Amino acid sequence: MKTQSTWPYGDNSNESNLVVNQRMVQQLLIRKGTPANRYLQGVGIEVNECREERGLSLGELSQLSGLDRGFIAILEAGKALPSEVSLRVLNRLSRAFSDGTKKPRC
Repeated sequence: MKTQSTWPYGDNSNESNLVVNQRMVQQLLIRKGTPANRYLQGVGIEVNECREERGLSLGELSQLSGLDRGFIAILEAGKALPSEVSLRVLNRLSRAFSDGTKKPRC
């Protein structure tokens, strides 16, 4: 039986550990997504942490920000599209987290 030589298959017996590790890292980087996706994942993590720090539910944040609760869940999961995360959306979240009384902690 012939062994395939493309990812994830291959005969690595004649390759150095360095070559194998380089190929592995390359595949891991491909799976990380684009810089825009990483940015959106980071935004989602920050929104989730800020919401939880304040003890807000998705519904409460939705009411405070005027954003759809489903959208906030998608944003927190890092699955929002770049075109959906506009400056207006970020401003609404910022105002919701600051509640007008003091500077936002997040």
